[in-house]
Amino acid sequence: AARRLSLSDDHREIERLGTHEDQCYYDPSCSPPQMLFRIHAETANSPPFACLNDVRLFDGHELKSGVNLVSLNGTTGDIESTMSFDVAESDGKLISWLRSLPLSSVIIGVSFGDVAERVSSDARAALASFGATRVIKWRGASSYAILGQHGLKQPAHELVIFSFKCSSL
Repeated sequence: AARRLSLSDDHREIERLGTHEDQCYYDPSCSPPQMLFRIHAETANSPPFACLNDVRLFDGHELKSGVNLVSLNGTTGDIESTMSFDVAESDGKLISWLRSLPLSSVIIGVSFGDVAERVSSDARAALASFGATRVIKWRGASSYAILGQHGLKQPAHELVIFSFKCSSL
């Protein structure tokens, strides 16, 4: 489902909106500092994706095997960086990148492929600094998606989908 996210220095508000299956759209009632987002974890029938307002993230050639993340400025909502981490050999770069993000940064992320067993407890702890709590349930043959804010004392919006078959593009 699509959600409206309002970011400020000390709180956020998430409101459920109507859905349009795997479409990204703009809602004029979302005025800054609000953003409309949609997150879809990988399933047996579809690859993962995310939308920020009417912009589709992690689509086609931008989606890589591993953990795909976008960081947003926590005040303006502007996209600051997009990264993909192939964690097959190491998740060290993922951990370093997450730890380098400024306080109040927002992340939107999806896993692609059966990579859960390659994500260490240190990487899960780094995700926890963005409000992740369900990341501890992410295991093999499952997919993961997150929208969280660094330093916020509230849980992130997370999806863990169990028993999927890996999709291919």
